[in-house]
Amino acid sequence: LADAFEAGLDAWDVVMASGGGSVDVDSAAALEGAQGLAVTVVDSNGQVHVRKHLAPYASTLSAEFLFDPNSLAMAEGSGHPIFLGDSISTSGLSITLQRWSGAYHLRLRVVQDDGQTVTTRLVPITDEPHTLHLEYSRATAPGVTDGHAQLWIDGVAEPELTGLSNSSVALTSLRLGAVWQLDPGTAGTSYFDNFRAW
Repeated sequence: LADAFEAGLDAWDVVMASGGGSVDVDSAAALEGAQGLAVTVVDSNGQVHVRKHLAPYASTLSAEFLFDPNSLAMAEGSGHPIFLGDSISTSGLSITLQRWSGAYHLRLRVVQDDGQTVTTRLVPITDEPHTLHLEYSRATAPGVTDGHAQLWIDGVAEPELTGLSNSSVALTSLRLGAVWQLDPGTAGTSYFDNFRAW
C-alpha cells in the first residue's frame, strides 16, 4: 500500500468519520506534493480515520508516513492512536499521540499473546511535520519470544522492543488518523501524508 493522497481515498477500504468529524484530501494538509490527508476531530466520541484490510494477514510490517499535529487541541494527559494495526482479537500495535507537560509525545505500543502491552518511552515531538517509520514482526511460534518492533522519528531510532511473545498477533488491517479512544478536549485538524506500508 502506498498513498500520497494526491488522488482521493480510493486506496483505502473504509473511510470512517463519526462524531461530526471529517476525513478529507486537502491541499492545506500537503506535507509533500500537492495534497495530504486532513483528519478533523469534533467530538471525543468520534472515530476519524481511513482503514485498509490486509489479505493475507501480515506477520511482519514496515510502515512510514508523515504526520503534523497542526496544533491539535488535547487535554493534558490525554492520548489516542494515530496509527493502528488490528489483529483478529485485539489492536496488535499502535503509534499513540499523547499530550504531556504541555507538549506532544509519541509512543509505540505492542500487544502480546496474553493481552499485556509493551511500550516505548514517550518521545516529545514539536508541532510541525515529522517522518514516522516502524518495523514489526510477530513471534514465530507460541511460547517463543522472538517478536520485535521499533519506531523511528525523523530518522532517529527509539530503543527496539524485543523478546515479544506475540505469535498470535498477525495484522488484519491498518488504520490511520484519529483512530479511537479520543479523550474530552481533543479537537481540531491534524495532517498525514505519503503513507507507505509493505
